[in-house]
Amino acid sequence: MNDKGQKSKMIPPTYNESVNEVSSSPLHDEFSVSWLQTQIMPKLIEITRQSGAILQNYAKNTIDTVIKKDGSPVTPADEASDDFICDALQKLTPHIAYVSEERFAKGFMLEDQNAPFWLVDPLDGTQDYINRTGDYAVCIALIVKNKPILGVIAAPDHGRTFTAIVGGYAFEYKADGTKIRLQHASEMGEYCPIRTPICSGEYEDPKTHFPASLFENDKIGAKFDVRIVHSRTRPPNLGSMFGMYVPATSTWRPVGSALKFGLLATREVDIYACKAGTAPWDTAAGEALLKTLGGRIATITGSPLDVSCKGLQERNPEFLAFAPGYTPERL
Repeated sequence: MNDKGQKSKMIPPTYNESVNEVSSSPLHDEFSVSWLQTQIMPKLIEITRQSGAILQNYAKNTIDTVIKKDGSPVTPADEASDDFICDALQKLTPHIAYVSEERFAKGFMLEDQNAPFWLVDPLDGTQDYINRTGDYAVCIALIVKNKPILGVIAAPDHGRTFTAIVGGYAFEYKADGTKIRLQHASEMGEYCPIRTPICSGEYEDPKTHFPASLFENDKIGAKFDVRIVHSRTRPPNLGSMFGMYVPATSTWRPVGSALKFGLLATREVDIYACKAGTAPWDTAAGEALLKTLGGRIATITGSPLDVSCKGLQERNPEFLAFAPGYTPERL
């Protein structure tokens, strides 16, 4: 844990989400988009690259597995990646606390529950890693005032890294060095007729916050294939998530880890249907990515995903995540 009174050599200027202005005020609980983009993000990309190399190196051998108390698997690769990332974050921003999935499982708690902190999943999609599907990722998010304002998702075996700073820009970095700025929903226009008055906000079931009209494509003459992704190891219940409104032309694709958020960001898929039970470290970086691009996440409870210290002790409800430009107006 960070030593009390320890000062950073890199004091961040003020973060102003609405204006994106850089202030000279050295406040530890606020961060500017400029400071994050120029001073922090390049180092985070390198941290995730090196942690990905660690994971790939471990995968060359037999993968030993231990089952944690919550029933999820953990491997030596998880632990090695966790140690590397947390040590690197401590050196990068010693004034910012951190918590990871593996350290939280061992009882690690934040001392100041109102201060900014790094939220880390050193190996998201451990079961996919064990099964060698390639669909695993390294996730890092910066939480400020109980909201993710920065996210990095690296998928080593796919050679893809997605980065985002809320109020700034989102990018995809490929293994060959290519850097692509991802488009905000406002730049690309509507590519799906879901964003029409058909989404009146009326609900088929008063207990759910998913619009009943969400997929009634025939009423507006829509003829398109809705591309939906879900967890390979924890597929959702179709009746619970969509009821009678599952699109007849939908394509369902199992994808592991937070890579699903990256596919939404690039509009390779349209919807991520997630079963209840994921943790904040699974989704925080992805939430920052979608928020930066104008995408949306809608939970079945109607409440936002909780990434606060309290939220770390709970699990996420069912949710639907929508690609930028695909979000129902009333959701």
